[in-house]
This record gives sequence, C-alpha cells and structure tokens, in this order.
Amino acid sequence: MESFSNEFWSAEQICRRIFEQAATCKSLNNARAQWRFSSRFLLLDMKTLQSALCREEDGRKTYPIIGRITANKKFDVCGLTLMNSLATDFLHITAMIARRSGAKASGAQLPDDGEFDRRLTNVLFKSCALAELFGHVAAIDAGRDVTAYFVLATGQQPRLPLSPERIASAKVRHTDLAQKYRARLAWVQRKLYALGVDYETINELWTKYQPCDHPVWINKTEQPGSTIINDVWFPAEYAAPVRTRLASEQTKATAGAQRIAAG
Repeated sequence: MESFSNEFWSAEQICRRIFEQAATCKSLNNARAQWRFSSRFLLLDMKTLQSALCREEDGRKTYPIIGRITANKKFDVCGLTLMNSLATDFLHITAMIARRSGAKASGAQLPDDGEFDRRLTNVLFKSCALAELFGHVAAIDAGRDVTAYFVLATGQQPRLPLSPERIASAKVRHTDLAQKYRARLAWVQRKLYALGVDYETINELWTKYQPCDHPVWINKTEQPGSTIINDVWFPAEYAAPVRTRLASEQTKATAGAQRIAAG
C-alpha cells in the first residue's frame, strides 16, 4: 500500500470542519436560522474532500480507496461507501434549500423541517465517522511496519520485509491504534448526544455503521469506466453496484412519495 498519509490527514481535517459547521447549524435556536446557515456550510462539500485525496502526476490522477477485507476475502470499499452516503445527504439538503427558496417565492408548500433535521443529523454523524476513519488510516500509514503487517494479513508480501520481532511489534501497535479508534468513536457518540441530536436517530445510525478497525487501501488511477457519483470518484469496478443501490433507493423514495400524495 503506497503511503498517502498527508492526503489522509488533510481529509480528516476537512471532515472535522464539515462537522463543526454542521454542529454550529444544529445549535441555532430555530429552523429558519438553520436553513439560512446551512447554505453556507455546504460550500465546504465533497468536492473539497475529493480534491484533498487526489494525487496528480504526469496528468494522471490517483486516489487511495479505503476498505477492508471481508470474511470471504473480498474488498469492501467502506470508505467510498461512507463518503458517497455523506455526499447524498449534502445533495438532499442542497435540493431542499433550493425548493424552500422557490416555495417561498411562489407560495408553495415549504419542505419539511423534520426531513431537513434528519439529513443534518446524518451529516453530523457521517462527517465524524469519516474523520475518525481517515485519522485511523493516517496513523496506520505513518507506521510503515503496521502497514506492512496489514499487507501480510491479506496474504500478500509487503515491499518492506518484516522480521518476526517487527511483526509482533506491529501487531501490538495496531491493537493500540484500533483501541484508540474505537474510543474516539465512542466519544463521537457522546458528543452528538451533547448537541441535542435525537437519541433514536443516532442509535439507528450507529447500529448500521460498521467501524473499520483493520483498514487497507489500494491506489486507483483514473481510467475508462471510472466516474463521479454524487461528487465522489469511483473506479469502474465499484461504480456499477453503487448506481444499482442508488437507483433502488430512488425507486423506493418515489414510491413512498406517491403513497403519501395518494393519502
């Protein structure tokens, strides 16, 4: 795994700024003020994060794809999935702001404040989760023995040969990093409660989220078939499943809206 520690640290800081802006928005004392402020913090969006993760050499862009090895030895692109999920919430909030502006001008029904609050809660949770993931990966990347140990764990040979003593030391170091990562995630949950975020919503998000204690990353260069989905870059082999999932979610959302309209 090529080192991307600088990119990972930058991505962590961007996610923390996204969280801080969203937290400020959440702390405002009424929905109208939250709507107004949200249009500002959305300026710091997924395009900024995507740019921070990009490394360009000789006109070719390369991105680190963070994931984990599943029990059946497949590569789960959990980092991309979380980024895309956060980007989807950004796009929904942006669309709701546009609808609200148009509705106020035309006298039409305003978007639901409850849906806006739910999306804002999603942004708070996912930006924190992403920040901790990038921070965890950056810490692993900074310790090259730990990175080499991870490569060995996937059944491959690392570029950096490790003696049995260094493997044992790297294993201990990784255990320590994983424990600190979990402790920070627990602190994130407490921090969200302190912001007054709905308890059931956070518990639901937390239950669905799978922390990545043992992250690995692969480097992918832009090539035919790679694409941008909701401001997040996907290699060709991972784009199709995401499109299928998004299409399914859109179908369900449309069907739900039709049922509500029909009464």
